[in-house]
Order: sequence, then structure tokens, then C-alpha cells
Amino acid sequence: MIDRLKITYLRVCWLPVGLYLLADFYIATFEGWGQWALGIVVLPTLLLSVAFLGIGLWVISDSYQRRQPLLKLVLATALSGSIFFWFLGRSLLQNF
Repeated sequence: MIDRLKITYLRVCWLPVGLYLLADFYIATFEGWGQWALGIVVLPTLLLSVAFLGIGLWVISDSYQRRQPLLKLVLATALSGSIFFWFLGRSLLQNF
């Protein structure tokens, strides 16, 4: 089962980044306070990124225990979790 999850994960790891770029493009079409009101459009991509990051860490852990190659999985996890890391870094920088 975990092998099928790994293959599926490697195929859809780009999904959080792609959806975020679509949401960002959609928000950019509005001006002024409309952009603030549409900030909720970005929230599902952030939650999806967190979920994909958790799944990626789980698959990496399982592959590490089985002594399987990790490079593709680490890159896929970094890609899918990049939205979460970007928001986390941005919020940390704004608060300090």
C-alpha cells in the first residue's frame, strides 16, 4: 500500500504550488480591499500544503526504514510543503 501511495504522491506533489499560483493569479485581478477579502482563497492551498508535507514526511520515514532511495521523495516533499514554509517564514519575519 505504501508503494502505491509513494507513486501517487510523486505524481501529485506539485498540486499545492499549482493551486497557489492559480489562486494568486485570481486574487491579482482584483484591486484594493478586494484582494484582502479574497485572501480566503489561499487558505485551502495552505492546508493542502501542510497535509502533503505530513504525508511526505511519513513516506520518507517509511522509505528510510526500508533503505530505499530518498532524493525524489525529499524534493517532492520540499516542493509540496514550500507554500507552508513560505507562509511560516513570512509570518515570522513580519512579527519580528
